[in-house]
This record gives sequence, C-alpha cells and structure tokens, in this order.
Amino acid sequence: MIPLAMTELLLHGTPVGTVFDLLGHEENDMTFALGWGLAHNDRILRGLLASMAPEVPFEPPAVVRLQEYDPADRGFTDIQIVTANTHLVIEAKRGWDPPSAAQLRRYEARLGSDGKAAQLLAILTQNGTEQIVRHQLADWDPPSPIRPCVLGWSDVVALARRESHSGSLAQRKLAAELAMYLQGVADMRDTDSNSVFVVSLGTWSFGPTWKVTAIQIVEEHSRYFFPASGKNWPKTPPNYVAFR
Repeated sequence: MIPLAMTELLLHGTPVGTVFDLLGHEENDMTFALGWGLAHNDRILRGLLASMAPEVPFEPPAVVRLQEYDPADRGFTDIQIVTANTHLVIEAKRGWDPPSAAQLRRYEARLGSDGKAAQLLAILTQNGTEQIVRHQLADWDPPSPIRPCVLGWSDVVALARRESHSGSLAQRKLAAELAMYLQGVADMRDTDSNSVFVVSLGTWSFGPTWKVTAIQIVEEHSRYFFPASGKNWPKTPPNYVAFR
C-alpha cells in the first residue's frame, strides 16, 4: 500500500501548522486559543488551576468565559474560569509589559461577587517572573482573599506539552497543537531577521554594591541584558548582538 501524502494548508501563503493558527497571532487570538484548550482538555484546566492554588481541590462544573463584559467595572476580562469553589481572572498580554494596576483593580469586585473559596487574579505575560512583575506593579496590592498570581506563556506551553502525553487521543492531540501554536506565537523573536543590535559597553559599574562593569558581564560571564521597555531599546529580542 502506498501511503497518502499529507495535503498542505496555506493561509495567505504561510503554512498552517495547527488549527489554532487559523485564528491568527495577535493577543486576542492567543487568549481565545488558550480558552478553547482549557474548555476542551480537562487536564490542562486542572493543571492550570493547581499551579496557582494547589491546596484547593478541583470541583466541577467549570465554565470558561472569554471577553466577559461587566457593566459595573465597564471592562472586558480576557479569560475567566469559574468552578464550584474557584473564580480565576486571567489578564493576558502578548508582550513583556503587564496590565496596569488600575485595570487590575477594576476586576477585584468581580472576584468577590460570588464568594468563591479561591479568588485568583492572574497576570499572563511573556515574562513570568514573579519578582519582576510584582515590582512593575508595586502600587497594586489586592485585598484579601484575592490571590495575585503571575504566569508566563512558557508556563502554559510547558503545561500543554506535558498533558500532550496523557489522556485520550483527542486530548493529547489538542494539547500538542496548543503547545505548538503558543510556542510559536509567544516567541517574541523575529526568526527571519538578520539585523544586528550593536551595543557600546562601558567601564562604569552598576553601583556601590554591584561593582561589576558592563564589559565584565559580557567578557567574563557571557551575559547581556537591557530594559524591557524604553524608546531606545528593541521591543523584539534581537537574534544577533554585537559589542564594541
């Protein structure tokens, strides 16, 4: 028997690797894809909730709400997950910057309105480092019992990839395609760019307690970093960096 060749699917001339790629690669497309995955793969849903509130048992039924509008706060939440004992609001950003403290405060009343045992407000960005995101939102301190959480898109990809090895065939396929899609979309690099970001290194130290210089960081530690925001710094991480 001669195996049949797979038919290639192109969208605007670009190969479509997963069904989620049909949505697009914008911020809302990513949250819609994640919402679909959470609603159709119970293991991903349970894993996501457990990563933020491991001590709270999962109690169905569960509802995943996308772009939910509330006239009280006049805002749209990206994703809401409501179970018998948990209410989770996820504010998702495709880039590095988190939502503003003012935006997060608007959703605090939603969490307290139904009196769930676990009330979670999660920030999902490219940067999933808790300390950095909390530093950026230093003036936001939600009232108890609301629990702030920080997630990175890489955390979601790792969760979906892990669940692609368990469950039914349909669940494994969905988890694998979600992981593949989010991995490609959340990667902020422009893989087709050959541009070089040229940096001038100085001999000045970073302060009295951290006396290492910019040259030493590169030459002795093989590292380099720059701010995630600011008009003179690239928003997309460069593939190539040159030093002088």
